[in-house]
Amino acid sequence: MLKRTFLVLKNRYLDPKFDKLPYLIFILDFIVRITYLLHTDNFFFGDATSRLVNTLNQSQSLTLIPHSEWQPFPFWIAGLFSKIAGDIFYAPRFAHTFFASLTIIPLYKLTKNIFTRQVAILTCLMFTTAFQLMLIETLTLSEPFFHFFSVTIFYFFFKDELKRWDPYLLFLCSLFICLTRFEGWGLCAIFFIASLIQGKKKLAITIFIGAILGVFYWEGISMLRGRAFLDAIFISDYEVAKIHETVGYHPFEVLRLFIMGFSHLSLLSIFIIPIIFSGNKKLKNIIF
Repeated sequence: MLKRTFLVLKNRYLDPKFDKLPYLIFILDFIVRITYLLHTDNFFFGDATSRLVNTLNQSQSLTLIPHSEWQPFPFWIAGLFSKIAGDIFYAPRFAHTFFASLTIIPLYKLTKNIFTRQVAILTCLMFTTAFQLMLIETLTLSEPFFHFFSVTIFYFFFKDELKRWDPYLLFLCSLFICLTRFEGWGLCAIFFIASLIQGKKKLAITIFIGAILGVFYWEGISMLRGRAFLDAIFISDYEVAKIHETVGYHPFEVLRLFIMGFSHLSLLSIFIIPIIFSGNKKLKNIIF
């Protein structure tokens, strides 16, 4: 079994036709981000610091039950890294940075499929050198995981057909993005509808199953902890939670908080929705 696996990997990755460039850019990106990480700390950003506390709780008691109102997947990974390394300061940031750099691979393949190899290289280099991204993705925030899963789902959506392992990877991305940020729920819904419209039933079913399991898991755990349905979306912000513990909810405030809970997606949808509903076909030449 091991010998067969080794031969398969050898034939694949040593094949002259195999494009090794995204993996080389991934290594470059990881070196750049780790260098920055080692020269900075996590404590100038309050949100990242508070998430580090939850990571500490997770590392001390590895569990699938969330330690906070934030989605659990980033804490699972960062907590595991911290537990293995015996470090709470750099190991969690290392985990986040690794996923940030890993985004290079689906990003390269996505842009190469839609545009050209040259555009893919330029896009990845811009991703590597964008300081704002480097700043966010070397902190203990959920964005690195969200970026990786969302770009990977984009890649599978624009792929001509799903190959042997693709449905399993797409399922995991759909599941984990819904356990990373609440925006993942809306993003999966958009891709599900777009897939149905374009007749990509296998893609739609895979996204739906992964996403619905993620949503049901989170809501089930939340209700077991005494929370109301969708309550975590409304109180995922600490200050908002404290206000509503005192004055309760007003119907219009509930609507505002629901929209705010999906704020990233609301902004991204300005260009995401036309692009994904256009399908591939070089985006039907709508951008160039």
